[in-house]
Amino acid sequence: MCSHKLGEYSESVIDCNKVLKHDPTNSKALYRRALAFVGLSDKSNKSQKLSVKKSQMELLSKARSDLKKLILKDPKNKTALKKLKEFESKILKNALIIKKLQAQEKENKKAEQERAAQQQQKAQPKKP
Repeated sequence: MCSHKLGEYSESVIDCNKVLKHDPTNSKALYRRALAFVGLSDKSNKSQKLSVKKSQMELLSKARSDLKKLILKDPKNKTALKKLKEFESKILKNALIIKKLQAQEKENKKAEQERAAQQQQKAQPKKP
């Protein structure tokens, strides 16, 4: 389980999956897998590509799901509750960025279509 501390988040997820296969409510494994999902998400945090942001959102959602399972088992787990709040904030920020990127993508596509239409009009011979 030290793979998480070494920044090997993919390995950490695999290790936690092995534990959770045998004990689906193992608190430590749920918590560490949640942290690993966020670690994987944070690795590409600076990217402003829509596909990357959507992948990050998926990882953050998995982290949130693991923490919710943990909190259902142990509602007084302050660390999990604090992390869940943190992750919810990241999810919200990511959702806003995705909306912005989708709007930009739509705008760019519209501008591209308008340019193509203008070029097509210029290319057509004028009729006398």
